[in-house]
Amino acid sequence: MLRGLVRYLNRVRLGQKPLYLEYPYDFENRWRDPGGHLRLAAQIASSSDTFENNLKEISDYEHIIRRFNQPGELSMKFDNGFMPVLDGLSVMWAARRSAHTFMEIGSGFSTVYARAGLKDSGSGATIVSIDPQPRAEIDKLCDEVVRAPLEHIGTAIFGRLRPGDTLFLDGSHRSFTNSDVTVFFLDILPQLPSGVLIGIHDICLPFDYPVAWKERGYNEQYLLATQMLANPDYFDLQLCNFWIGQKGMHKEPLAKIWDIVGEKAKIRAGSAFWAIKR
Repeated sequence: MLRGLVRYLNRVRLGQKPLYLEYPYDFENRWRDPGGHLRLAAQIASSSDTFENNLKEISDYEHIIRRFNQPGELSMKFDNGFMPVLDGLSVMWAARRSAHTFMEIGSGFSTVYARAGLKDSGSGATIVSIDPQPRAEIDKLCDEVVRAPLEHIGTAIFGRLRPGDTLFLDGSHRSFTNSDVTVFFLDILPQLPSGVLIGIHDICLPFDYPVAWKERGYNEQYLLATQMLANPDYFDLQLCNFWIGQKGMHKEPLAKIWDIVGEKAKIRAGSAFWAIKR
């Protein structure tokens, strides 16, 4: 009981708010098959060759990872609890392949990885950060900052994204009335042109959310899953990091990088989803 009270007081301190439902809800995982949702699993597995090719490309970033935390270089805590290493590497990969713009909704460790990737490649792509309140040091890594919630800024800014550009969402992970996730899936994603690389963090498909995340109430991956099932040709899948981690696909190609980042960083492979809109 005392532990529950401490947890409650900590949430109040952080400004978190309760959600009251009129019926019991247990957040029980629905997909009981070890392979997850079978139709989604088949769809994701069909892109495994693409995943392998992209992991091979990412394996070349060993020198960038070694450069972190050196004098005059960017700092990175690899076991930071927010951005697993595979996800960070995939952000780096996405930024480096961005033709003109790497735009992210939600900034932090992802911004550091993106800037490190662009700095190494010499690319002229710009980083646009949309986040109401990121860490102070993030602004200096960006070319443009929008310090307001996604649901308050309108959609005009996304009209500048062109084929070959990247849009990465790492927001609240919850679809409510006028929440960032709802705005993203209903107002932004449909207007993007074909050829834009879409990234979404904390996606566990084809599996359900981990039981350990039960109290978070995340639900955005169900919107993504609905899109994928309704139109399997909507996305050209590039990386599904949670699935890759479950299969261990990353271990061999990224072995040298994993030797650098430390034991704690190896525990959770990642959960970033990357796909090109067709």
